[in-house]
Amino acid sequence: MRTDTTPILIHSADSGRILPGTADAFRTMCRGIGATVALVATEYLGQRHLMVATSTCSVSFDPPSLLICVNTAASSYNAVRARGAFSLAILPASADDIGRHVSQLPAEQRFARGDWNSLSDVESILDGLPWLADAQSTAFCRVEQRFDYGTHSVFIGRVSSLMLGSTVRDPLMYCQGKFGRFEPALESVSA
Repeated sequence: MRTDTTPILIHSADSGRILPGTADAFRTMCRGIGATVALVATEYLGQRHLMVATSTCSVSFDPPSLLICVNTAASSYNAVRARGAFSLAILPASADDIGRHVSQLPAEQRFARGDWNSLSDVESILDGLPWLADAQSTAFCRVEQRFDYGTHSVFIGRVSSLMLGSTVRDPLMYCQGKFGRFEPALESVSA
């Protein structure tokens, strides 16, 4: 672990070029950004696809929408892009074994853990999307827009349907390469 507090220059303002080591330094910085662990699942041409995602967030409440960032080299990328629909399941902290399983195994073995089902929906684009009964909550989304940038694509998904599990909200978190749970630093203050 680096303890020196001297800034690492990653971009030369004089030449406009990115300096060697930039990707590694940036990756180190990003590992310190704690995030909720979600599973992104889709089904395309009879095959289910699943990946762990920590680059997700809400976009708008009206219309309800969220975004996911997917590496174009990920095994699920082409299926999400071609299908134009996905489910996003928020894992509870108690399901860290599912998160580990999905993140470490080949694509064809990722659905082996958890209580997986397929959505039956009158809206045909969502029909057959995989969903995890063990999830804290799940959003079923139609892809409204996609933006390509560098190694990733950002998919904006309009939420068409939701499943809310237990009222206990204790999401699985990921930071510094480890799964864990959120621990409040201060007691909640009521307004």
